[in-house]
Amino acid sequence: SPSNFPVRDAEMHFGILETEEAYTDPAQKKGQHTLYCVSINGVKHCSVRYSEFFKFNEELKAKFGAETLPAFPPKKMFALTGAEVEERRGQLEEYIVQLSQDPRVFKSKTFVDFFMKSQREIQEFCEEVKLEVYLVNGKKTTLDCLSTDQADQVLEDVCKKIGLEEDLTYYFALFLVEAIDDKEKVVRRLQEFESPYVSFERVDQTTHKIMLRRHFWDNALVKNLLHDKTAINLLYVQASTDIKLKRIVVPENKKQTLQTYKDRGSKAEFIQTLDEADGYGYEYIGVVDSSFPEKGTLVECRVGAYCLRLTDPKTGGSARFFIQRMRCWKISGELGERLTLAFHYLKSKDNLEWIVINSPDAIFISICLQSMVDELMRVNRGEMLVRPRDKPPRVKPPVRPRPADEKEKARQRQEQLAIEKQREVERQQQAEKEYFEKLQQEKLQAQREAETREKSGGAAGRVAGPSPSGTSTASKASAVTAGNEGEDLSPSRSSSVSGRGGARANRPLSVASEASIDSTDGKSKAPKVVKTPKKKGTTEHATGVDNSAFTGEIEENDTFDQQYHDDDL
Repeated sequence: SPSNFPVRDAEMHFGILETEEAYTDPAQKKGQHTLYCVSINGVKHCSVRYSEFFKFNEELKAKFGAETLPAFPPKKMFALTGAEVEERRGQLEEYIVQLSQDPRVFKSKTFVDFFMKSQREIQEFCEEVKLEVYLVNGKKTTLDCLSTDQADQVLEDVCKKIGLEEDLTYYFALFLVEAIDDKEKVVRRLQEFESPYVSFERVDQTTHKIMLRRHFWDNALVKNLLHDKTAINLLYVQASTDIKLKRIVVPENKKQTLQTYKDRGSKAEFIQTLDEADGYGYEYIGVVDSSFPEKGTLVECRVGAYCLRLTDPKTGGSARFFIQRMRCWKISGELGERLTLAFHYLKSKDNLEWIVINSPDAIFISICLQSMVDELMRVNRGEMLVRPRDKPPRVKPPVRPRPADEKEKARQRQEQLAIEKQREVERQQQAEKEYFEKLQQEKLQAQREAETREKSGGAAGRVAGPSPSGTSTASKASAVTAGNEGEDLSPSRSSSVSGRGGARANRPLSVASEASIDSTDGKSKAPKVVKTPKKKGTTEHATGVDNSAFTGEIEENDTFDQQYHDDDL
């Protein structure tokens, strides 16, 4: 049925992190102008002039009407000062963020074409190239394509080459994956308006690869793929790799059954049996610093099955936070350093609490959460999965080879990227070290203060005796201490983590926003923008589901603890 099909989502964080000065004639240094560097999910996507943004806005006005679009920064008669350039950067960033939150605009050909063609390499070159696409087990297929081919074109070509049924193409997606210390980590999904070849050129190719992975969250959808041999192989390979990496925990009573299916080559039965395995269908994030169950707790984080899951690596106890109960979430911190994701969670009726996670992968966690929201809403609406044959035919552009000097520049850029990546890793390691040293010092200081108060309170109690209410002075002191330690963990009080990033890291990421979901029919309400105060040296973004009117599924006596396993954290 249509409700069995997942849908493609639009999960991304836009920002304009920095500006660049450029010349129309670099040799003569003539025609100086400013370029605004647009990032998607913290990664630079393109550099755009104000005049190009202006033309883009005019096209959107003609298509959607000026009254339905966000405010666009006006033209200036004279050259801009440094302060005015920075002001315009912020205005353009807010404009792009608000556009990306309007489904009409975001899905339009005008929006997609603008960001596709904004990559300079797309405008100037079109080469016949070879692109390597990996499977999760390390095997790869080499695809002959054009350097300008978009991600959805490359995905369709790869799936066709490996023999996947056409209608199942968009159950999978292309991801940019980074290998760190022999462990692979998903960086982001490649969006349809970017060229995988060009985007791959912009990262350190010695540590990154493009990978084909499953792209849906509900394991119940697996049954729609079990009739296709290639789909079964793709799911089997990814599941087997996750088991090997201990990201999926197989129950003891299922290990022998799985081994039997593996020996027989019964991959479909193997996959179906895994439905009961802990961690199957989840994206593994890694160890994060969480405010749950208490501030500074190190837990393993996973996202999947329409929830975010935190697991105590020592006891195995876990807690699940369901996407339907997240009213909104927010990212803060500095790109390239430690980021913070805080989400407002509905513990019980009329009882919301901020849960805070500190992790360099906060943006990726947010992307996964938004992807789950999109899939949940659209599947509930019964929308069909996009099929390649439903799309208009492609028009192959003429080949425009890249000059030799540009190829040399690309080679030099790769060398520089490798150096910058090493510096970034060292910077992150140093930031992690400093953060946990500070955290340990705070805990020791709090412990010493508590011991001092206990001693002084005990002495006072021996002299003064019990208080009139029957509670000793020492007990009151302990109560005050507990109150101080249970501090408010809302983003306003944990919005910034000091770092050592450069100019790019010191730019705000975007404007806060909220989207909402009706818990009964899954219909999306119109998104509303909530402007969040920005601080220099921080990056902020928020998006999520608004369940302030969540009723019907929570009884009056429902409690937060009922959402967890018995071996709770």
